[in-house]
Amino acid sequence: MENELYGYAIPEIKEFVGKREEEYLDRFKRLKDGRKFNFAAAFFGEFWFAYRKMWLEGLLVILCRFLMNLIIPGIFGILILHGFFFDLENPSEVSEWLSYIIWFIPSGLMADRIYWKNIKKRLDFMHLPEKARGKKLGFITMRRTCKGTSLPLGVIITLLWDVLLLFAIKLGIDIIFYFSYSYY
Repeated sequence: MENELYGYAIPEIKEFVGKREEEYLDRFKRLKDGRKFNFAAAFFGEFWFAYRKMWLEGLLVILCRFLMNLIIPGIFGILILHGFFFDLENPSEVSEWLSYIIWFIPSGLMADRIYWKNIKKRLDFMHLPEKARGKKLGFITMRRTCKGTSLPLGVIITLLWDVLLLFAIKLGIDIIFYFSYSYY
C-alpha cells in the first residue's frame, strides 16, 4: 500500500479529511487523470465548504452565487423584453433555476480540486517550523490547523455568512435610497 500521495503522507491527509477519508483519497488520486463529480458540493454549495472547514472558500461561493443571481435574471429579463421568450408564467422562477443549474455543474466539477489545494496548504503550514507558524495571524493559524469536518460549525458559519450578506444588501439598498431621495 502506498504511504504518500503527491508527496504528502496519507495518514496526515486522512487526519485533515476526517469523515469519508478513503473516498476522498480516491478522489484526490484521480485528480491527475480527470475529475470526478462531487454531488455533495454541487447540491449543498457553501454549506459543503463550511462543513469541510473551508470557510473562506465557502464565503467566495456565497458571493459568486449572489452575483449570479443578480446577473442571470438581468440577462433573462433583457431577453424577455426583446421577445426571445414568450408565454412564460413566472420568468423569475425560470431564471433562478437557470442560475442554479449554471452554478451546479462547475461547483461539482471543481470542488475536489479546491479541497485538495486547501489540504495541501494546511499540510504545508503544519510542516513549517514552529517559529514560522507563530508569526502568522491568529485566525490564519487556527484555520490552517483545523482538521476533519464539523456539522454544527458548518451550519453556524453558513448562517452567519447569509446574515452578513443580507445585512450588506440592506445597507446597499439604504444607501441607494438615501442618495436618490436627496436630489428631490
